[in-house]
Amino acid sequence: MIILVTGSAGFVGKHLMEVLGRRPGVEAIGYDLGTPDSVLEQGLRKADVIFHLAGVNRPQNVEAFKQGNADFTQTLCAKLLALRRTPLFVLSSSIQAELNNPYGISKRQAEKTVEDYAQAVGKQKAENRNQKVETGSQMSEVSPDLRPLISDLCPH
Repeated sequence: MIILVTGSAGFVGKHLMEVLGRRPGVEAIGYDLGTPDSVLEQGLRKADVIFHLAGVNRPQNVEAFKQGNADFTQTLCAKLLALRRTPLFVLSSSIQAELNNPYGISKRQAEKTVEDYAQAVGKQKAENRNQKVETGSQMSEVSPDLRPLISDLCPH
């Protein structure tokens, strides 16, 4: 199984990459800021599952919320449609998507994009609204909300 992880250098992403790296038969492709676009293109062409964890939550300007959350998600879905690919697409969002602030609006737009993509390709959407992500140095596992899905997709 090939799994693409966007936001692979972020807090949840790096832990997910570690977990996936220990699973036999799993090839994890990580993509983050600074990663060559060719890695993303390869991942979109090959992945059976996409964990879209990339996002912006503390930008220097408000426009970066839309660019990093809504627009990047739109780009991923458009590329998948152009490639005629239908991997399982797991979006990690936020409970802030319920709020009417720039971050919440950008996360809600990303959710809508994934919903539209899933409907266009006839697939169910998988969405995870993180309530709280612990960022203490003690955490050595991926977000508890994602563990059951990872276990189902890639058993030990």
